Amino acid sequence: MGLGNPRSFPFIEPPPLASVETAVQYLQEQGALDTEEELTAVGRLLAQLPVDVVIGKMLILACPFLLVEPVLSLAAALSLQSPFVRLRQGEPDRSAARATLESEEGDPFTLLNAFEGWLQVSRPCLCVSVHMCLSTSPVCVSAQVSCVCEGV
Repeated sequence: MGLGNPRSFPFIEPPPLASVETAVQYLQEQGALDTEEELTAVGRLLAQLPVDVVIGKMLILACPFLLVEPVLSLAAALSLQSPFVRLRQGEPDRSAARATLESEEGDPFTLLNAFEGWLQVSRPCLCVSVHMCLSTSPVCVSAQVSCVCEGV
């Protein structure tokens, strides 16, 4: 990317050196950086995606298997904050609502059950909801993944 050494980058507020070292080590473990701390082919693809490294790798690996659409849906679900988390002290506990949607297959399937429940109660206004989601989206990750897949 041509930004130089992250340890000497002119940050406005530089992060602790230990954090930079941890980030470099993590990117090397993920295959995004080589031993000379240069971007690998995977790293160059990941740099094009506005998502977490692990989610990005999942999307990149979906390309050769022609599984981009279902993996993109899973990536979107994994990128969201759980709808079952209590945000404020005064909010009601959501564990009872979660229990009715719980799946033995794990949290992604529980989230899918929650989404299907939402579809059932909001079917008349689904088009408006989808239109609003699309129009307020800051980036179209799907289009970016398609561009990245062309390079795989």
